[in-house]
Amino acid sequence: MKKILLVLALTLSALGQAPAPPIGYVQPIAQAALGANGFSYTRIDPTGALYVTGTVGPGQSAISGYTTPYAPVALDASGNWHYLLVDATGALKTSGSGSGGTAFPVTVSGTVNSGGIPCFTSTTVEASSVLLTSNVLVKGGGAGGCPGNSALTDTGALLSYSGTTGLALTGAGAILSLPGPIEGSAIGSVLNVVGGQDASTNTVIGGLYLRGGSETGIGGSSSQAGGVSIAGGNNAAVSAVSQAGVIEITPGLSTGATQGLQGLLMVQNSYVKGGGTSTLWNLQCWTAAMTVNDCGASPSSILGVAESVNSNTVQVNRHGSQTPINASAAVTLGHTVCAGATAGTVTDSGGTGPCATGFTVGVVLATSGTWALPDLTSFTATTTLPLVAVEHVGLTGGITFDTSATGLAQPTVSSTWTYPVGTGLTIAGGSQAASVSGLMLSGNAYTAGTATTNFPLFSIWPSGATGPTTWSASGTYFGINSASGFGGDFLAFHNNGGGIIFNVAVGGNATISTSYQSPLYRASAVGTAVIYQSGQDSTTTSTGGGTFRSGSITGGSTNTLSTGATILQTGDNSSTGTGETTGNLTVRSGNCGAASGACIPGTTTILGGGFTAAFTNGAGSDLFAEGGDGTGNAIPAHVWLKTPGFSSTSGSTAQVEATNYVVLKKSGGTSSGSGTTVFNVTIGASQTYALEVLVHFETTQATPQNCSSFERFLAVGQNTGGTITSQIISEAPSVATICSTGTLTMALTNTNANPSVFTVTPTWTTIVPTATIITAEVHSMSQQDIANLGD
Repeated sequence: MKKILLVLALTLSALGQAPAPPIGYVQPIAQAALGANGFSYTRIDPTGALYVTGTVGPGQSAISGYTTPYAPVALDASGNWHYLLVDATGALKTSGSGSGGTAFPVTVSGTVNSGGIPCFTSTTVEASSVLLTSNVLVKGGGAGGCPGNSALTDTGALLSYSGTTGLALTGAGAILSLPGPIEGSAIGSVLNVVGGQDASTNTVIGGLYLRGGSETGIGGSSSQAGGVSIAGGNNAAVSAVSQAGVIEITPGLSTGATQGLQGLLMVQNSYVKGGGTSTLWNLQCWTAAMTVNDCGASPSSILGVAESVNSNTVQVNRHGSQTPINASAAVTLGHTVCAGATAGTVTDSGGTGPCATGFTVGVVLATSGTWALPDLTSFTATTTLPLVAVEHVGLTGGITFDTSATGLAQPTVSSTWTYPVGTGLTIAGGSQAASVSGLMLSGNAYTAGTATTNFPLFSIWPSGATGPTTWSASGTYFGINSASGFGGDFLAFHNNGGGIIFNVAVGGNATISTSYQSPLYRASAVGTAVIYQSGQDSTTTSTGGGTFRSGSITGGSTNTLSTGATILQTGDNSSTGTGETTGNLTVRSGNCGAASGACIPGTTTILGGGFTAAFTNGAGSDLFAEGGDGTGNAIPAHVWLKTPGFSSTSGSTAQVEATNYVVLKKSGGTSSGSGTTVFNVTIGASQTYALEVLVHFETTQATPQNCSSFERFLAVGQNTGGTITSQIISEAPSVATICSTGTLTMALTNTNANPSVFTVTPTWTTIVPTATIITAEVHSMSQQDIANLGD
């Protein structure tokens, strides 16, 4: 170990100028003293050893206990030389005289402090410092003062600070590097880490930047930047009322009498910047693994808002942040904003409720004010860059969770929750208000796939159920797919704990209870039709049939019971307007709609009720075909029986319906010999007609006197090249007449025109009728149709 050199230069100007350093020695060199034989020096030789040149001193020899080299320093008042020495252990010592060294400790005079150190309190005064406490670091006293104790204590295991005004690191890039934790000074104490210093000043107060260590080079496969973990304290206590540490992150408060802007909470995630565009304060959407770019129009979900856009990364303010967002047009303070039709930006919903187009992102908090951010950037809120509390980021699948509810964590885009047996997930909707649903499911049905992949927007799908391949290719909003073996209901509606009002069973049967009122099926809007259809339309298989009936009594009860009546009718019309009508009622079998093939139209059968069991002498019910009831002397309704007319020409031309049977009633004249037209027949080219016509004519008068006649006529006609010829005969034996006075005869005539018009002409004597009625029953045996001529 190299010897320690202490060079003390004493300038002895009275003794003259020292000569140059001896040859063969290196600096440093110090003039020590002028002896009888010349100057003595201390110096270091080429080997690093301390040596003395010249003589030891007048008549002096080596000092006992010390090895050479040594050097005389000064001659005291008693004539003794004092030396600078290095002993055998390498320690630096001073001697009292040439004949020996001074041993420590040295007794001094004056006032000194045990545990203190010598110090200069002026340029000429040396004093003692205060007691320097064990393990306490020393701090300088400055001009006129001695070093003293600092507020830092270093035990070797813990560096502690006992000050009350804070511990500051100053200077650009100042770093505090510690091998262990920074702890409070005692159990129960609170450790405060403050950025900058508290002050009353019109300037920017310092902030706090807390981060892990950064990799500043190119690194390698094992390179990993330092993380930051913020955790509340754990609690291993066994008491049920003990508590673990709570984490509370609170923005700063503006608390002055005239309040300024409140602090903001921004929570960020870091992402790779994708190949597209990422714009500062635009909505950011997922594009690839941990990669984002500006969202397109009407996104189904977002990841947040770009707070910082770098060359290859984007820092995104996520759900729960208060952040500015670019708006496509001016927004209103307090309104909700939507991820709507404009890419990357939000739009005003027009109010404070949920968005009708796109999902709700949040609420506008401010449209003015400038905020400085900890990353040394700032923004100014405007109506097109509003400050927004981000409440929703949307979810693929359409569910929006309101995390304002205590304890409800924000799910990820593909979140799946699995709950133990006996528990479940309850989503409690908020309080409902005008134009606000308590719980809303928004989104669009998927239509871009197939009948196998177009899953419903909302579905109930038990575990183990086989996936359908028959979803609608046009999309489905709500779907249920039951598992094999399930025998219950898809849907069941109850009222306040009562029985089932309406249910749809797993087999497809729908049942409506009459416990509350008779079932009512009707169209959803005025002017729309209702179609009752059994089975689904198909192009490849036979379709199901249907039964429209009232309920049956299936048990063996001996009570007096009856089954319900079934009424099939069109709607009534209670309007007082002119030209009002009610709907027509048509009962028919299905048509064949193809232009080829061997389809046979269905048969329509209308039956009265009968017996299906071996009941002795049971009487079947009547079948009534009735026209509707009119009022007063309006023309009565008629019952028409029609079948298609036969055509002798082969082809695909549709057959024309022709009347086979009808009973016509109308008013006749009140003058004898006055004819009344009753019906006509249109004759097709090269066609004929044949009719059996039964006519009843009756008269009444005020006295009263009545007269009635019934007669049977046969009529035939033809159309040959547009020329109509006909013949009518009366079956004279088929005439019956009765009059209270006078006589009555009838004639049936027709015109040889197309159509051919048939007229009834009565002739009577004596009686003076006040009204007459003509009833004609027409039985057609041809392919020509009959038209009623009315009153």
